[in-house]
Amino acid sequence: MPLMTEIPENWREPAARMVTSLRGLDRVLVAAHVNPDGDALGSMSALGWLLKDMGKEFVLYSPSGVPDYLSFLPLPCTLLTSLERLPFEPQALVLLDCGEDKPDSDIEYGGLGAYDAYREEEAAWLRETVASEEFRNASARIVLLHIPLGNGTWHGNIHLEELFLPILNDADIDVMLSGHTHRYSFHPANDKVRFPVLVNDNASLLKCDVGDGKITARIYGPEGTVTHSHEFPLK
Repeated sequence: MPLMTEIPENWREPAARMVTSLRGLDRVLVAAHVNPDGDALGSMSALGWLLKDMGKEFVLYSPSGVPDYLSFLPLPCTLLTSLERLPFEPQALVLLDCGEDKPDSDIEYGGLGAYDAYREEEAAWLRETVASEEFRNASARIVLLHIPLGNGTWHGNIHLEELFLPILNDADIDVMLSGHTHRYSFHPANDKVRFPVLVNDNASLLKCDVGDGKITARIYGPEGTVTHSHEFPLK
């Protein structure tokens, strides 16, 4: 593991907080998006080597594998392209790419945005995933979605709710973890969104522990102390 003195001074405190958080984990799934670029695969590799040095049980996962042009990167273990045979008990974690919150025609995208079609394709995948035996039998079902569902009025928020919400409402989701707003908030399950949504801010660490029939979520502020804590019973 690199010495703390080898890390730039302005990153030492966040690095120390990350290591402290990882010490409390025993089994870790490190995932990257489809067709990972150098940033994604490099970050995955670095975290994998750190977990290996700490003696943790972990797997690396990306459904499309390692691109040929990045095959030179050293990985601490084989990169899985399927989650069908994990070496530890599955606790279902669904990562959804929400795209952008503005319309595809927005000037910021320069005619390159195609997020509406992308979300529609993803919704079809999500419908199949939550109906799978692996998902239904998982001990915990957590959804990660950058844009929280249930409160936004921008185009992306509305489109996500139209596509994803009917599927997730029938999937016995234990909790959704989100960001986007840069502010902490918590939204209990209600008639519109039938699962709790926990939104973290942009300066805090969110840590989840699964056990004893519940998910315990703790948010640590910049000072390293717990600022918010929630418990969600497993369904």
